Amino acid sequence: MALSPVYETEPVGVAARFAHACFLNCVAIAETTLSAAALAHEAHAIEERCGRTRSGNCNEPRTLDIDIVAMGDFVCESPELTLPHPRARQRRFVLQPLVDLRPDYRLPGDDLTVSSLLCKLPLTPRVTPFSDAANLES
Repeated sequence: MALSPVYETEPVGVAARFAHACFLNCVAIAETTLSAAALAHEAHAIEERCGRTRSGNCNEPRTLDIDIVAMGDFVCESPELTLPHPRARQRRFVLQPLVDLRPDYRLPGDDLTVSSLLCKLPLTPRVTPFSDAANLES
């Protein structure tokens, strides 16, 4: 339904050997008939087809990382999936592209819009429009 611009993000919580590697982030809004669990399963399958391997170490560079931030007003907390994403409210690299698409959206359980949540976050880690987006298609 909608795709945000791509943003380049300074790494957060990575090992020192990855401190120089920026991440690329965007948000997509989609409709689905899948359950949250089935959608998460499909997202992992797409990641694997794109060469992602799960080392068990958090915050390492990877070919692709698909997170489900929210599914409408659905709330879920299980070992496999938590919705809305438990750290979405604290992540500028999630909120900025989401604000581009739906600035008045409220994550389930939040009184504040994503625009308001974004305004409350510090400016670092830096999240800037990716200036070389044309190379993403090559």
